[in-house]
Amino acid sequence: MITDAARLAWADLGQASYHQPVGAPVLQRWITSLDDTDVGLTVLLCYVLQRTDDPTAAALAPALFTRAWNTGANQLRFAGLDLLTSIRTTADEATTAQIIELLHSLHTDDVFVSTMLVEALHRYGQITSPYAVDEITEEITSLLTDLNQPDAHTRAQRILESQFEEVIAAPYVEAIDALDPDARRALLVLAVREGDVTLFTDVFLKELVRDKHPDALPALQHWASYLRVPYPFWRDAVNCHLLGIEGCAAHLPAPPPLLDGHQSTDADAWRCYGHILFWLTRPGLDPHERDTRCAPLWGQLTGPLLDAAVDPLRQFQYAAMGTPDIRTSALGRIVDAYPAQTRTVLHHGLHALDQLTSLLPHGRPDDRAAIVMRLLARVGDRSSLPLLAVYRDHPALGSTAADTIRHINNRTITNV
Repeated sequence: MITDAARLAWADLGQASYHQPVGAPVLQRWITSLDDTDVGLTVLLCYVLQRTDDPTAAALAPALFTRAWNTGANQLRFAGLDLLTSIRTTADEATTAQIIELLHSLHTDDVFVSTMLVEALHRYGQITSPYAVDEITEEITSLLTDLNQPDAHTRAQRILESQFEEVIAAPYVEAIDALDPDARRALLVLAVREGDVTLFTDVFLKELVRDKHPDALPALQHWASYLRVPYPFWRDAVNCHLLGIEGCAAHLPAPPPLLDGHQSTDADAWRCYGHILFWLTRPGLDPHERDTRCAPLWGQLTGPLLDAAVDPLRQFQYAAMGTPDIRTSALGRIVDAYPAQTRTVLHHGLHALDQLTSLLPHGRPDDRAAIVMRLLARVGDRSSLPLLAVYRDHPALGSTAADTIRHINNRTITNV
């Protein structure tokens, strides 16, 4: 854990570094000195060697990898396979041949190590996709000819998700890119029209939202009405729900039914935010009409639903993490359009942390408070400072509170 944290914390200093890179002779001495107890050092050397652009240093990788692999420990095997993958373009011809021979000699029954091993073999040109473009095209044609086949949704989902599986991706990418816009849209709709969320469901929904074609409306309505949070895709499920609402706004004059099957004050708070998002993204709505429609919704969120109104913002924050520009996310649209109302909800979150409720599992109270503070860094003002000051000496939240106070002060000074 310590060595992994060190790797994640390393800055990519490039030309700004004042230190000479470690040379191959020094690395050779360290690798030669390793014994079976040097677990952390073995991992750390794998991380260091990953960054080399020296073929002489890269030539040390097979020996280091062999030590890591022979421990039998998955964490070391992961680090070793990452090392071999990382030096693919640095290794000279002799080292490459040695690595290829080494990879072919390996065997594992662990599915995760096996997956990385296959990826490494693919990186060295030893594995090509077993699928052919014409076969994939034929399957797509069959699916789009009869959309009501019992397994049509699952097959369409598999075809689209195969684009992201590096080892088999190439023929799938070629077949899908060759589709005309109508066929591509139909395949996307088929892949997202039902079922639970997967790792790429929100990717496909985003494409349909951007497309703004009415054929996608049934799938968008499904996700606007649907919210289940299967592990480990709970963040993706929230994002799909919000994308469904945003997509419906391009086609419907009023919000569709939201969160079918959920009946509670927490669900009512989610529905209020969903309606606000709908009106914020509804084309052609002037600001006055938008605010008129959203005012009673905020009246509910800052009034009788206040205890339930904090946690949806936390969930929206998680959903927005993969968005390149937070201003284009559901969270960004809501808090930027209505900072004062959002601020009221967040202040309540800090003032009454123990009485907040949640539609979804919310983890530790400190996590919720930390996200409330980070959101206040965006919309807080001078009135937020006394609430944040209470947390300055908190053992877990003190640094977050201090950062938020600093953000608010800097933003206030800039605005003045």
